[in-house]
Amino acid sequence: MRLLFVSRIVGGLGTPISLVFLLPIACNCHVMRGHRIGPLLTAVGWGTAALLAAVSVYFLYQQFIGG
Repeated sequence: MRLLFVSRIVGGLGTPISLVFLLPIACNCHVMRGHRIGPLLTAVGWGTAALLAAVSVYFLYQQFIGG
């Protein structure tokens, strides 16, 4: 049970962190060889990353402080 709890925390924190690292790569025309994502998808991606980060912080707050 403890391992499931830890994996849930790591997975929840890893998702917004990986999005923050992947979005600049997806926006780079050189790295993507001319197939970069557009401005609308970029905005949606950053909004999703911000929302997931906020939910992750709230989750940690509930687990360790909020009871």
